[in-house]
Amino acid sequence: MENTLAQVSVYFGTLLILVSNVIWYRTKITLKKKGYDVGWINKHFDDYPNLLKAIGIESSPSELKRLTFHKNLMLAIWVLYPLGILLIFSSSK
Repeated sequence: MENTLAQVSVYFGTLLILVSNVIWYRTKITLKKKGYDVGWINKHFDDYPNLLKAIGIESSPSELKRLTFHKNLMLAIWVLYPLGILLIFSSSK
């Protein structure tokens, strides 16, 4: 039973980390389409400020809603990613 619980923890932890990365890179794609300089391997700390800039200058209500959704998802990463790491490493012995 304990081994199965550890496997499930690793599975869900990995899933949370993968979801976090998908969210981040979807945001990078959105920023790239808007003309922002995006680094696929680096410049991760530039993405959130660039997203806030894009929100600040956006005039289309539907696009503003989409960008705000991206912002909220990126904020959720601050919970999802550490939780994923916690699940993975708490199940290791």
